[in-house]
Amino acid sequence: IIKLHKTLNRMTVRLHYMDGGRGDVIRLMLTHAGIDFEDKPYSDDSWQEVKRSGLFPFQQLPLLEIDGLELVHQASIVNYLCAQNGWLPKGAEDSYLDSWYNETVRDFSTKFMGEIIFGKEESSKEAAKEDLLNRILPLYLPQLEKKFVETGANSQEYIVDNKLTASTFILVSTFHNIFFNQEKRAEYLPTLKKYAPELAKFVEAKINQEFSGFFMSSY
Repeated sequence: IIKLHKTLNRMTVRLHYMDGGRGDVIRLMLTHAGIDFEDKPYSDDSWQEVKRSGLFPFQQLPLLEIDGLELVHQASIVNYLCAQNGWLPKGAEDSYLDSWYNETVRDFSTKFMGEIIFGKEESSKEAAKEDLLNRILPLYLPQLEKKFVETGANSQEYIVDNKLTASTFILVSTFHNIFFNQEKRAEYLPTLKKYAPELAKFVEAKINQEFSGFFMSSY
């Protein structure tokens, strides 16, 4: 792992994405691995201009460049960084559990980002917000909490097999953006604590302790 870190730090590593959002899990992983990288954030307007250049595969973000190697799709980049840094789960059951968390979090965060953050009409955003608070979060959060407690993760340092894997990075970065971000915490954090109190404590501890350097420098 040390050799990989040293190798990557001799390379040019550049992340293209918007400020915050799904790019944060990649930023968090690179930072935690001690990898120096250039962050290239885009506003909506600047991205629309660059998007037409044809330089980005599928005209989508994120894009992670490593010495000319172009990595696309958030999940693929996360898997690459896990493989490079020894963060892959061991065995079929742990791999399934890691993926279960990742896909569950990605599923409801997609609804959050698409309907609330990128919705065009304020009335639509308000309707989406009500749907999130009254239907989506009450559906997803209890299932996440149940799995978290049943597998004993609430008494561990990490979610899967007490080992740092993608699910810890994804859950912490996503929950920070939705529930703990200063702009949103008053609105959404009570819902998290109501339906998933153990998960809320886990994420808050990670934000304030192990990953505090990243979150304090980024926000």
